[in-house]
Amino acid sequence: MQKAEIINKISNALQASQFDSIIITGYDNIHYLSGVDLPFAAYRKDQPLFYIFRKDAEPVLICPAEWTKTAIFTGWVRNVIAYTSAGCFCEALINIASLLGGSEKIGIDFEYTSNSIFNSLKSVLPESEFVSCDDLIKEMRMVKCNTEKMMLEDVAMIADHGMNGAIHHVTVDRRTSALTLAEEFRVHTIERGIDIVGYHSSTGVLTGEGNDHYLTHTAHYGYAETIDLKPAEMVRMVVPGSKDGYWTDSVRIMTMGDMLESQEKSYNMLTALRDAAISAVKLGNTAADIYHAMAKYASDHSIPLQDDNDLGHGIGAALNEPPYINPCDDTVLAKDMVLVIAPVIKDEDGLLWIQKDTVIVTDDGCRIIGWYKDWREPYIPIASI
Repeated sequence: MQKAEIINKISNALQASQFDSIIITGYDNIHYLSGVDLPFAAYRKDQPLFYIFRKDAEPVLICPAEWTKTAIFTGWVRNVIAYTSAGCFCEALINIASLLGGSEKIGIDFEYTSNSIFNSLKSVLPESEFVSCDDLIKEMRMVKCNTEKMMLEDVAMIADHGMNGAIHHVTVDRRTSALTLAEEFRVHTIERGIDIVGYHSSTGVLTGEGNDHYLTHTAHYGYAETIDLKPAEMVRMVVPGSKDGYWTDSVRIMTMGDMLESQEKSYNMLTALRDAAISAVKLGNTAADIYHAMAKYASDHSIPLQDDNDLGHGIGAALNEPPYINPCDDTVLAKDMVLVIAPVIKDEDGLLWIQKDTVIVTDDGCRIIGWYKDWREPYIPIASI
């Protein structure tokens, strides 16, 4: 994948910033700025990564020695410095001091940086002023360039195509377990090029009474329970994943046979909330406005909207990133933001109906991406073969 446009976008934004230098410690941000794909690094707090940018030099990545080859292979930062002591990054600090000594104003992503790492950085760079660069990185990540939009559209379509490929094998009268179907999603999407990696990318299937939870019951398996899909049940299908470092977050609905009257009512409520959200995706509106559009529609039409979680979020180099669709996020929508719209309702039986759609903000509203199938209706498998 040609990523020159992404690299130029990042370089130009950092060069134009107020900072002499930048130190990035958060994995999501390092992944975005360097292209390095080390999904397990986010969970290895004893082995920190550092992305170092100076306006007068090439960027540098400092990482544990055992990750060096992967970092070079997956990313575009050519200057990679290894430190060898697991659990002790004194070597990394020495390298940072050598690289950034003399920098007057250093940007740092405070929202990710631990107190211990920050204090260590201050100890080796005592003459420097550390200033938050969180807003700078957030703004860079929220508005996508053309290459990023193409990558997000590609991975969203792969997920939907893979999901449809798997559910084409489902029939109402043939025994299929939730766990088997979740594994089919994983296999079908991998065959189409998606990366199923990290704790945030496990496919999932919820069926029957299991739909009273947001997440699958995974005490013994990573994907779903071993219970069978039964006729007349609603099935919720979850397929997150990434390709070339950019993510999709897809949740879809299947009914095991023609929709019952109550199921049709619930699904129509869900799609109406999606339409209300999309109608609020306009330049100049805020992320909170999208939330309020869904909340008002739900109130006006007696829809049991569940808003104990965000009703959507941004997506890009991470599965969840700003802006967030909740009543508190006043981020102003801009062209080329990419959002996941995620309304949730609870039906009369206490089951959660969730559907997630990805949209790209345009000059005159937004455009839905990743629809291999028209999701104004759920998927309904044939009765038998």
